[in-house]
Formats: sequence, structure tokens, C-alpha cells
Amino acid sequence: MTYTISRASVGSIPSIVNVSLAAFSDPVIRTIYPDSPPAREWLASSINFSMTSSPDSQNTIYMIATEDAKGEIVAFGKWIVIKDGEKLKDWRERLPLPLAVDMSEEKLDWFDGAMKKQHEAIMGERGHYCIRPYFPFSNS
Repeated sequence: MTYTISRASVGSIPSIVNVSLAAFSDPVIRTIYPDSPPAREWLASSINFSMTSSPDSQNTIYMIATEDAKGEIVAFGKWIVIKDGEKLKDWRERLPLPLAVDMSEEKLDWFDGAMKKQHEAIMGERGHYCIRPYFPFSNS
């Protein structure tokens, strides 16, 4: 199999949503990011916001991996450029509100807050690139 790595576009968002939900299929994670029509719509909106409209959109790059034989997006990564003196922003600054009706701010606080705390403990306010890769995992 060969893959092509390229920059994502707004047209890639439906496939990015599919990959994201396939990557986050653990039952605990599914309580945070349910695979439901409202959550899918919110996730697509949040990715669009992150790509185009958020205050950090100029510092955020989405890259996709396309399986050449199928022409299908099979993975993506979100690169965030964090400048010297800055920290990773809280999810409320990075993602649009309100959440989907079947999502919970408390659960996102728990999930994203733990990752943000670890990120800050390691990186502090040093400038760096932060990547969040997403790909479905299979034991088969």
C-alpha cells in the first residue's frame, strides 16, 4: 500500500470526522465523543472552525494520509504551532460552543484538561510544534 500525505482542506472534513471517530472508539472515549448525528455535526463544525476561523487557525495545520489505491483518507494529524511564551489553549478557546446535545462540558474538561496539564508540565511556555495524530487501530 502506498499513501499520499497532503494538507487537508475544508472538503476533507467529512473524512476527517470518520477517521476521528474510528480512532476514538474506546467505550470511555465514546462517552466524551459519541458517534451520533449531533456529535458528528459538532465535530465537523469544530474542525472547520479550527481550520478557518479560530484565533489559532493560522497556527494550525491539518495533514491527511490518503491510501492511493482507494483514494480514501485513512489518517490525519493536527499540527499546532505554539510560540515562545504561549501555552496550549483551553478547549473552550479552541472549539466552538455550544457542544452537541449529547456531549458534556464536564467530560471534555476531564479529558482535555488532563492532556493540557501533561502538555504544560513537559513543554511549559517554550515554543514548539504539537501534533495530535489520529488513525484507526486494528489488531487484525
